[in-house]
Amino acid sequence: PEATIAALDTIKGVDFLLLGGFDRGIDYSILIEYLLDNPVPNLLFTGKAGSRMMQMVSKYTIDSKLFTYDTMDEAFDIIKKFSESESVCLLSPAAASYDMYKNFEHRGNAFRQLAIGFAG
Repeated sequence: PEATIAALDTIKGVDFLLLGGFDRGIDYSILIEYLLDNPVPNLLFTGKAGSRMMQMVSKYTIDSKLFTYDTMDEAFDIIKKFSESESVCLLSPAAASYDMYKNFEHRGNAFRQLAIGFAG
């Protein structure tokens, strides 16, 4: 969660944040509190960790649209549907990638390829 917070502090104006993946039982409270104080317009959740984060966020009134996705392609379908020109999308999942990918590099490459295609 700390790396995601650091990324959000560094990259201003994030419109879409992709969260979740393999659930290792990490405490996401600090990230949820950060998102309540610093809302991202669109939060996209995947995997068991994403489901848990979404449940935590849903307990509060938050100024964000919440989405779930099963594949990176689905995530980009959501982004395409709701994005405006020059939207900023951040993959900082705060969770391991082992439920869908070989490792974080494999997940990052999948994101990169779709982002390049999206920016076209």
